[in-house]
Amino acid sequence: MARCLCIYHEILNVVDLAVELVKINSVPTADHGETGMGEAFLAQWLKQYFENFNFQVNLFPVDGKRSNMMARHQTFVPGLPTLAFEAHLDTVSTEGMTISPFGAEIRNGYLYGRGATDVKGTMAVMITAMLNWFEKHQYEDLPFNLIFLATMGEEGGTFGAKDLVRRPIPLDMVLSGEPTNMDIVTGHNGTWRFQIQTTGKSCHSSTPHLGSNAIDIMTDVMHFLKSDLKSVIESTDGNALSMTLVKGGDAINIIPNSCEVTVDCRYGPGSDIEGYKSSLLNFINTVRGAEYNEILLYPPFALKEDSRLLPLLQETLEAMEVEHVLRTAPWYSDAGQFSGAGYDTLLWGVGDMQQAHTEDEFIETAQLEQGILVLNKLLENFKSHFE
Repeated sequence: MARCLCIYHEILNVVDLAVELVKINSVPTADHGETGMGEAFLAQWLKQYFENFNFQVNLFPVDGKRSNMMARHQTFVPGLPTLAFEAHLDTVSTEGMTISPFGAEIRNGYLYGRGATDVKGTMAVMITAMLNWFEKHQYEDLPFNLIFLATMGEEGGTFGAKDLVRRPIPLDMVLSGEPTNMDIVTGHNGTWRFQIQTTGKSCHSSTPHLGSNAIDIMTDVMHFLKSDLKSVIESTDGNALSMTLVKGGDAINIIPNSCEVTVDCRYGPGSDIEGYKSSLLNFINTVRGAEYNEILLYPPFALKEDSRLLPLLQETLEAMEVEHVLRTAPWYSDAGQFSGAGYDTLLWGVGDMQQAHTEDEFIETAQLEQGILVLNKLLENFKSHFE
C-alpha cells in the first residue's frame, strides 16, 4: 500500500525523523502508485518537509522519474562559502531480510529496517541538525551557506552524484553521509566495471568441430584476467579485481555461440588505471571473437591537501571527546564523484557499515542523538571560522 505524503509543521526530533524515513520504501523499483517510485516518493516527501521551514527545494530529473534533490534556506547568499550535507535516497533491495523492512521498529535502543544504517540514520541527523541550525540563527547574517543534497542511484553506481556534479550548483565543501561509525573517512577506492563478450558459432555438441565454442574462447580471456591483469592490479595494496558474473550457453548439447564475463575492479588513488585498461584492450584485440564493453569507470575519493572541512570536523569530534579515527574505506560512494569534481569532500556518518544491507539492518538510536550534537557543534565551528 502506498504511503501518504505526510506534512509536519514542527521539526521532528532525529529519532522520529529516522523512523519516518525508514518507513518509506525507497528501493528504486518500489511502486508507490500515483506518488511515484521509491526514490521519487522519498524525494517528494523530503521536498514537502523542507518547504514547511522556509526552504527552496529543487528536484533534478536524472532517469525518468528518478531525481536528485537540493534544499537551501531562503537566506542563502550567493558568493559565501557553501557547505553541503549529502546523503543518498535509495536503498538496496529487501530480499532475504528477516525483519519487517519498513516497520521501523525500535527495540532495546535500536531502530530496525532497510536503510536504517545505509543511510537514512545519517540523513535524519543531517536534516535535523540543518533545520535546528536555521531555526536557532534565523535572525542572523550567517558567514556561510548550508544546503542539503539527496542523490538517487548511489547503490547502483552513484549515478545521481555523477549527474549532480555536472550542474552549476554553488558549492565548495561536501560532507557526504555514509555509516562510518563517526570515523572520518578521507579516501576510498575508485571503481572500474566492465564486461567482456566472446562470440562463437553454434552447432550440435556431437560435432563440435563444425562450430566455435564461445566458452572455450572465454577461458583464454579469464586466464588473462586472473593470471596477468589481477596480479598487476593487486600488487598495489587495497586494489582488487574480481570476476563476478559469467553467462554462456543455451543447452547441454549445443556448442555455445556466446559467453559473457562481468568484472568489478576497485583501485586506489595513484593506481595506473589507464595503463591497466590499455593492457586489457591490447590482449582483447588478439582474441578473435572477443569484445570489451565498459560499464563504468569512476574516480577514487581522495582528500584535498588544503581541505578546510577536515580540521573543522576533527576539532569538533576532539572537543566533544567522540572516539574516532581517520581512515580510508574499501567501498565506493558518492564522495568519489564530488572529490573527482574538485570539491573539498569528507565521508562521515552514524551507524556501522557492517550493518548495511544485512538481513536485520539496524542502528543505535543513541548514536543518532550523538550525531546531532556533533553536527550542531560543527556548524558553530564553521560560523566561528568564517566570521
